[in-house]
Amino acid sequence: MHTLQKRTAQLETVEAALQKESVMHSQTQLQLQQKQQEVDDVRKRWRDAANQLDAIIRQGQGVNQMTDDELIQRATALRFKVKNFALQFFGDEIEEPRMTKDAFDFLNHHLRLHLHSFKAYMLSSSFRPVLVRAFLWHYLQYKVFRNCGWAPHDESSAFMLMKWFLEPKDTNSSRVTPDSERKYHMWRANTSTLLLEASAQVEAGASDHRRKFSNGHVRKIYNALSLLSASDSQSIADRLEDIINYSVDLDAQFNKQVAVVQWETIKAPHSAWAFDPTWMEFERGQARTDIVPAIELVLAPALLKYGKSSGDGFETMATLLKLEATSETPLTT
Repeated sequence: MHTLQKRTAQLETVEAALQKESVMHSQTQLQLQQKQQEVDDVRKRWRDAANQLDAIIRQGQGVNQMTDDELIQRATALRFKVKNFALQFFGDEIEEPRMTKDAFDFLNHHLRLHLHSFKAYMLSSSFRPVLVRAFLWHYLQYKVFRNCGWAPHDESSAFMLMKWFLEPKDTNSSRVTPDSERKYHMWRANTSTLLLEASAQVEAGASDHRRKFSNGHVRKIYNALSLLSASDSQSIADRLEDIINYSVDLDAQFNKQVAVVQWETIKAPHSAWAFDPTWMEFERGQARTDIVPAIELVLAPALLKYGKSSGDGFETMATLLKLEATSETPLTT
């Protein structure tokens, strides 16, 4: 009897312990459910916040994004400025065109002409503007565009370094993914916009840098070209300044686009230049023949666009303006 009572008491103790554990288990389960609900709520709020941020970014980008027609219009205006500058100031007969060695080296660094060809262009009043156009466009493409002259000096240097560091690159172990490209170009466009807005708020410093940036290029170009013109020096400098400033503004607009908008020229050596009608054309008015003539000079680079404002399609190229070339050469003696 005593043993039975003892076992009954033990059983009741075990049952009580089990019941207590069951209650604790239920409480733990409830707490876990509550914590899971809290986690789900936090995740939902993060998603909502991210969606709102994306919407704000897209809205802001929509303001900055230019249509293809707008890009073409702005770029065509620069082409006209360069062509008109060359014709107006370098198409007259001058008594004896001269060229210092330093000026020749500076110009031909961008033209890559043989000496006798350079002299033939320089001595011809008809072809001298062609020489100036080819030089000036190559100079603008590599010295003005993609150099962030629209931002203060320190900020532009830091931005260019960050672009180089962050730009997705193929490696031996990995390839550039569409998502990494989208993120990079979204960052580039947004940062460019923020830099421009911040520069406007500190107008004095930004204006001072832009003035130095512009004046430096005007001085270099004028010193090289001045001996090839009989026009007033101040008029030449003023028009050059207008071209540089317009180019800086256009470069800023290109940087604000999510799509990659850039000038493109022929990178192969002159002897290997080959005409490609998909993105090149000869200047209007040049005689057409069944045989495709050789390219002598590039008068203006092509304007190409990669991707869309939505941040995708960077593998697709659109030719907004074809490269403009000439096949004509001056007579040599």
